[in-house]
Amino acid sequence: MAAKKRPEREVSAGGIVFRRWPDGTPRFLLIRDSYRHWGFPKGHLEDGETPAEAALRETRE
Repeated sequence: MAAKKRPEREVSAGGIVFRRWPDGTPRFLLIRDSYRHWGFPKGHLEDGETPAEAALRETRE
């Protein structure tokens, strides 16, 4: 039996964007990906980018 290969480690960063309605109820920004899954804005780090820089960039995009 062949040995199972461990997946490569992926590093991604993102942010949670929200706004409170006047009654205090929070509303969150969600993104739908190509697999039709919903989640918060995030993405992979670019070369030389810190996780904090990537989170800001991905949230702006």
